Amino acid sequence: MLLVDVDVDVSASLRGYCYEEKAVYKWVKLFLREEKVSLMKRDQDDQQQAELKKTFTKVRQIVHENCRLTVRSIAEQVNIDRES
Repeated sequence: MLLVDVDVDVSASLRGYCYEEKAVYKWVKLFLREEKVSLMKRDQDDQQQAELKKTFTKVRQIVHENCRLTVRSIAEQVNIDRES
């Protein structure tokens, strides 16, 4: 939804109500800002999930090739902390 569409919708919804137009625009602006922050967090979570999946794949491959490796050597090969 574009901001122009929001302006038209807000103007149409104000008819017959006692809300001040400035207050409604402020609410819409806050809502759109929160929506943007929510989308950014979701994108960041998706990126973290993708990185985690790659790490699991690398660890599985390393263990499959040689199951006698230590946790430390696997962590060094995958480039992660041992506690992670």
